[in-house]
Amino acid sequence: MADIEVGTLPDRLDDDEVALVMDKLKEHLGEGELTLPSGDVGAGGSIAGGIDEVVLAEFVDRLELSDLGCEYYVPLEFDGKIDCGDYSVGSVYTLVEVLEEMMDELDIEDVEDDIDDVLDGDEYASDLELLQAQLRHLWRSFYDGAGEAIDSGLCLFVVS
Repeated sequence: MADIEVGTLPDRLDDDEVALVMDKLKEHLGEGELTLPSGDVGAGGSIAGGIDEVVLAEFVDRLELSDLGCEYYVPLEFDGKIDCGDYSVGSVYTLVEVLEEMMDELDIEDVEDDIDDVLDGDEYASDLELLQAQLRHLWRSFYDGAGEAIDSGLCLFVVS
């Protein structure tokens, strides 16, 4: 099972890994001095927990179509993802754009709409319909988490 969380990079990475991310970001963005927003640390926490790994893998595959299937999303604007060894980093702002582009394929009409699908397998005529409902719920978790990360100046994590 996986979780989606909002927090600071040191919440999830050790000092050497944070330094690697910052070096890779500087290299990617072509900036000499770069810092992440300090953010509202009190706003961090869990957005969604107990996410099915199969559903998450399907969702990340869809994000990969836009080169944005990452474990960490930082509050800086840039395109694509940055590989940092065993994990990758993307922009939480770009994530929101990609999520909004995914709305049509997931039959989501408005970002403000509640996703009211019942996730009980008995309610669906096929496994595909159940998967679509699960993907809509996961989309909402990612979208809400990205919004929280942007509003608080924090990072979004996908923790397996």
